[in-house]
Amino acid sequence: IVSRDWSSDVCSSDLKIPNKLIIVDISSELCGPCQRMKKHFDELLVDPKYKDKFVLATTSDFSFSSPLAKKYSIGGIPYVMLYKNGKMVAKYNRYQDKTYIINLINKFK
Repeated sequence: IVSRDWSSDVCSSDLKIPNKLIIVDISSELCGPCQRMKKHFDELLVDPKYKDKFVLATTSDFSFSSPLAKKYSIGGIPYVMLYKNGKMVAKYNRYQDKTYIINLINKFK
């Protein structure tokens, strides 16, 4: 999912995917830490152990003046939210390594 209005998509009943997380990655193409985390997500999306455990929703053109920033009080990027069954179960707003992301996926699988 790549969308400017992912929040309505993530919370819609169509995307309440049983036994899968929806990971929302809010970033910018100009953000170095964001691009390093994007690489981790890209690797996990093709890893046989993890590719079927989550769906990734991304936005790569984030602006701090956007309604999205205000709605979720986003003060820094990368900003990542994890949803399960339409409800947010975790969030973080700084670079995390691949091991941290894997631990979150396993925690909420």
